[in-house]
Amino acid sequence: MENLDIIILTSLVVIAFVIFITTSIKEFIKMEEDEYEFEKSTGPTRAALFNVLSSFFDDDDISEDVKERYKSTIKRTISDMHTDGMYFDKKTKKKLRKNRNE
Repeated sequence: MENLDIIILTSLVVIAFVIFITTSIKEFIKMEEDEYEFEKSTGPTRAALFNVLSSFFDDDDISEDVKERYKSTIKRTISDMHTDGMYFDKKTKKKLRKNRNE
């Protein structure tokens, strides 16, 4: 009776592990049968942030001054990272200067 809590915990972990293995196998079988379809990422991910930022510059409805304000904000953020101790290599600096001049 003194080991009842260990037995209950162990049985719960075993059941959870069995469920995890079964659902993983089901997903692998589903992946073999169906083709993968790319979905544009949404939510708070790095790719979604990149998509939002790139849409600012692709959208013709946004005025030039708003685009310039966003660009200056991004540039300021990069320079803040530089002053905070995150340094970019020479190749990256050349790309940034080239993009700034264009």
